[in-house]
Amino acid sequence: KKKEKKKKLLRLIIRISMKIKQQTVKIKISGKVQGVGFRNWTKHVALIHNLNGTVMNCQDKTVETCITGKPNDIKRFLGTYRNGSKNSFIKEMNSKVIDYKEFINFNIIKK
Repeated sequence: KKKEKKKKLLRLIIRISMKIKQQTVKIKISGKVQGVGFRNWTKHVALIHNLNGTVMNCQDKTVETCITGKPNDIKRFLGTYRNGSKNSFIKEMNSKVIDYKEFINFNIIKK
């Protein structure tokens, strides 16, 4: 019984430490990314990679995305994101780690 309690405690500690190791990344994308369904595609790809955050069109015709999740999930997301959706064209993509932000889900921000 004591061994089982230790195993449960260890599993709990591992789950907590995995959550702590999350990070937030801000991404700015330019190119043909507005009016082509890019934000909906972004949400779809983020959810596939277990990420939460936001995406929005900016006045300068770019798209800004903030995502929070495990570093490996973010890395895989960025690999897919860099190629864009079928109707978009990515001219430039800049990403940087920012202070951690907790998101409950993934939202498309409409202005």
